[in-house]
Amino acid sequence: MEGGPLVYVNAYQAAGLVQRLSSKAESVSFDVQGNRVGDAGAEALAAALRDANCKLHTLNIAGNRISVAGAEALAAALRDANCKLHTLNIARNRISVAGAEALAAALRDANCKLHTLHIASKCERGACA
Repeated sequence: MEGGPLVYVNAYQAAGLVQRLSSKAESVSFDVQGNRVGDAGAEALAAALRDANCKLHTLNIAGNRISVAGAEALAAALRDANCKLHTLNIARNRISVAGAEALAAALRDANCKLHTLHIASKCERGACA
């Protein structure tokens, strides 16, 4: 459905949903693009990803007001041996070069299982978001 979500998910709701979904036997995909997850939500999601019981395989958090702090928290989670994430879409956020570099460094870590990373951002007048 186009035009954004019908119900907005905030930081703590997102993390709670991931924890509940992770109790399922199969791998989980979670799509909350265009919400209000923010850095607090990214940090909560990162904590969930480090949990050995988390079965999150695909995470779409594009357009969620996430900045460098959230990207760095997710990068740390990607380096954790318990993290099973294979696809991360963090496009249309404000992670800046520092956040992109943190994610790139995580990809080089031997524990990182990520196969697909979307980090495209919008650039206007020479500045990238």
